[in-house]
Amino acid sequence: FFCFYYYFGSGRYTFDANAINWHGISSNIETQKDVEQRVLKQYPIKETKENKRVVLLLGSSQTWGAGASSEEKTFSAILQNKLQHELQDTNVVVINVGVSATNTSTMIDDYMHLWINYRPIVTVMNVSNNDFDTTLFSKNLKTFIAFNQFRGIVSLLVEEPNYTESRELALKHNIMKRIAIYGNVKSVSMQLTMESNQENGFLWWDAVHMTNYGQAIFAERLNLQLYPLLLASTPGHNSSF
Repeated sequence: FFCFYYYFGSGRYTFDANAINWHGISSNIETQKDVEQRVLKQYPIKETKENKRVVLLLGSSQTWGAGASSEEKTFSAILQNKLQHELQDTNVVVINVGVSATNTSTMIDDYMHLWINYRPIVTVMNVSNNDFDTTLFSKNLKTFIAFNQFRGIVSLLVEEPNYTESRELALKHNIMKRIAIYGNVKSVSMQLTMESNQENGFLWWDAVHMTNYGQAIFAERLNLQLYPLLLASTPGHNSSF
């Protein structure tokens, strides 16, 4: 699924005519190996876990940032800038480990064996599109929440939005809502956020991938959820999780 989004070029965000093109905006989607190599080079685990306050993003191509015209326009980059500014803390980093075409089974396996080493304060899972077995989907979400609870990590579920919410997608979004209640965590109804902004600008290149404007709307909504969580974990702040 979405295998046609794999193209080759010189950079992650390129205007190469051979790359996939959404009305002039082109992206070369990285493989899982590419993502791992880049992230580990940019954020060495030992240095990062000791000196940074990490928000980790799990997801597929939408989370990776497909559709953005540059890395700086992805919702993960916008989110990091917002959090650093509002918290006045440049040690807050948003590490995006989204990989195109992956589902929750692959994400959780990678998370448990590699990305957990960053010791994130919050791990965000933006999912729905690539999970077709709803029983396994439910099981994976429960495993993710339980794994984090044992380690004192906050889980935040994001109901991965589309241009329109199909019956199948709505079913998975409802599963996420129920499991969030079961696990005493939050699930963000991002579909409602995107739909409420449909008349305000051009949000989608296709059914799944967001324009720069869509990325900005997504980041704003996610920031509203993450800011109080990060604020509560700030040294010297009276609140706690």
